[in-house]
Amino acid sequence: MSGQRSGVGTPLALRLDTTLSAPAQPRAGGLSPVDLSDENTALNHRIAYLEAQLAALQQRNAMLDRSRAATPTAVALPPKRDSQWLLYVLVAGVLAGVGALLLGLRRRGADRQQSAIRLDESWEQPGIGDPLSGRDSEPVMPAPLRMAEISAPASDDGTELKEDILDQAEVFMAHGHGELAIHLLQEHLRESPTESPVPWLLLLDLLHRAGDTAGYVTASTECRRYFNVNLDGRAFFSEGDNGQGLEAYPHLLEQMVKVWNTPEIGSFFDDLVFDHRGGTRAGFEPGAYRDILLLRSIAHDVSPLKHAA
Repeated sequence: MSGQRSGVGTPLALRLDTTLSAPAQPRAGGLSPVDLSDENTALNHRIAYLEAQLAALQQRNAMLDRSRAATPTAVALPPKRDSQWLLYVLVAGVLAGVGALLLGLRRRGADRQQSAIRLDESWEQPGIGDPLSGRDSEPVMPAPLRMAEISAPASDDGTELKEDILDQAEVFMAHGHGELAIHLLQEHLRESPTESPVPWLLLLDLLHRAGDTAGYVTASTECRRYFNVNLDGRAFFSEGDNGQGLEAYPHLLEQMVKVWNTPEIGSFFDDLVFDHRGGTRAGFEPGAYRDILLLRSIAHDVSPLKHAA
């Protein structure tokens, strides 16, 4: 009978039999009850066989789904290990770069220290403490007179004179290196020509002592553009300068007495010290200009505004 099934557990159970036998043609005379019972039994067997095959296919399909679901996890593991390896390589590269940078900074610091040592050695004064070198050493240039008396105070706009420049220049002069002092002052005045008249006056005095007439004329002309002083080829700090002092200007003395210890004293002295007309003013004689700078420094020291601050 075509409806008879084989064992479900065999491999053939996975094959779906799609060829159904055509139902028997009804007999012309009709089916007897026995025939109908046999036919019904055959149909029941075939339905059971198809249900068994369907259950086996569903089980096989579920197994395949589980295997596909587990496959991506197993495949994704190698890229994770690769990304960790790449991270380790990047960290190692960063550490190596930091180490190289630290090593370079240490070498640079050592080079700077050696350069500073060589610079200090090159600036050592030759012949100091050597009695045999006294005849070859240059004569010590005396410091200009009354330099301490006219040290420039801080200006109203907050710009302060670089005292270290004047100190270095005086050290050079004390050791007989007037040319170094001249070069130092020239470089400073090239950057800050209007800061204070004191570096200009010191430079002019050094040029006058060195006999540099051309340099003195050039510097004095440039100084006259900013400051109200009349040099006329004379050294500002010369001992033999007996020019008239501020007493030759009684009207200025009267004005100074009126504004002394007032906020207007600063602007009063600035108008006397600076030339805001581009060098067209006649300028004060060296003696009077020295007195103005000295009184300006005293007024700054005793200013009530300074003590109040």
